Amino acid sequence: MPVEMRKILDKYFLPCFYGLCVLGLIIAAVFFLNVKQQQKDALLAYEKNLNIKKANETLKLEKNENITSEELIYTSSDESIIQVDENGNLISLGEGTAVLTITTKDNSQSQDIVVNVGTDAINEYLKKHPKDNKEIEETTPLDPSLPESTDDQAISNRILPTSITVSETDINFNLNNSKKKVELKANVLPLSATDKTVIWTSSNPKIATVSNGTVTAVAPGTTTITAATKDANLTATTSVTVTKNVVIVIGASQVTRMSEYKTSYTSTNNSYKTSDKSLVYINKSGSEIDYQTTTGFESAKKIINSYSNAKNETNFYIYFPLPGNTIKKYSCDEITINNVSIKNYANNYNQAISFLKQQGYNVKGYVVSVQPLKVSQSTSDKVVTNENKNACTKDYRSNWKYYQFNKVMKKLIETNYNDNLDYEPIFVKIMEVNDVQKNFNYKINYNTTDGIHWDKDTTKKYVDMMLNYSNEL
Repeated sequence: MPVEMRKILDKYFLPCFYGLCVLGLIIAAVFFLNVKQQQKDALLAYEKNLNIKKANETLKLEKNENITSEELIYTSSDESIIQVDENGNLISLGEGTAVLTITTKDNSQSQDIVVNVGTDAINEYLKKHPKDNKEIEETTPLDPSLPESTDDQAISNRILPTSITVSETDINFNLNNSKKKVELKANVLPLSATDKTVIWTSSNPKIATVSNGTVTAVAPGTTTITAATKDANLTATTSVTVTKNVVIVIGASQVTRMSEYKTSYTSTNNSYKTSDKSLVYINKSGSEIDYQTTTGFESAKKIINSYSNAKNETNFYIYFPLPGNTIKKYSCDEITINNVSIKNYANNYNQAISFLKQQGYNVKGYVVSVQPLKVSQSTSDKVVTNENKNACTKDYRSNWKYYQFNKVMKKLIETNYNDNLDYEPIFVKIMEVNDVQKNFNYKINYNTTDGIHWDKDTTKKYVDMMLNYSNEL
């Protein structure tokens, strides 16, 4: 190199070159110090990525020692994958990738951490970000399966539940309704609790059972469902009341024979089954008043007493249909409100219901009319219609006599016995079409077996009318 050229380089270029190097070193030092400061100011120990090997694990987030938990706000981009509780514990709820954002409440600092939960999520992330392979932190979340007595560290790592609540505190069932199951949900806090197992029990499984939170009604009565945490033995309770409506029909062969045709009814609101004593027939043939007040009522008391342990949860409805043989005793002019024997019928019904009420049972009594007649029924039974000249003669049964008898019974009950008895005017309603026109030639269908009793369809219509008159059912 010529001497002149070297002099030029030494005089002008080398000073510039060395100056740039110094400037570069200064810039590099500033950048390095800034990185160190950023690392120092990082909100959490995990600056960029976090790898949790599986779901349902809890990891204690290591925050900057200069920042308290109260100063931080945790936000998850997908709470079905990760959540953070109020103590700064990260909980992995499902596999996948989500972003955890940590921000100070004054918004002066913020940090994002990519959280990969599960092997598939981790591998998928590394395919897209191969350079991050060495930067992903391997973590060991708290292991809830460790025996509590293995060592002090394992015990200190367990997070015990602090509270438990249930979705409903009171449940009411009615066995006559179709809904006999309710699913309870238990909520155990904190979300980070190591073991959130809930144990369900019923104080009386004969009333209602419980399985994994599903409560099933069994019989009338009351019971308590308890949800208890396996850890810490915390409990929450639900009161369960199971009620039942029992319909008892005493006497009157036309209605009681329905049990031979069908074992259950479905009325407007509820279902009644003979098999579980929701609908009970007493005596398959009625013969005058004895079946209503003596033989029949004694049988009814036995059924009602079988519910003595659930008096408060069982509602009884006793129907006394007026039998056809009773009507035969009277001529039309003898059917009056002052007739002593007719007054005795109503009084006997009233006393029967009053007796049960005094025993502490919730019972209601109904006198219901029965047996509108068919014109062509056997003459040997002395059954006539209003058009027959013998309609009011003793030993005959006619629609006109039924109608008069029901009118008298209705007035007696409403005047003297309405505290215990009600009158259900089924027959009167049938006879009084639109409450004006008399319909004493009303015909019904009879079965083909004996030509006397109603067929099953007619009987069902009558029982439906009887049940549907009682609004409480």
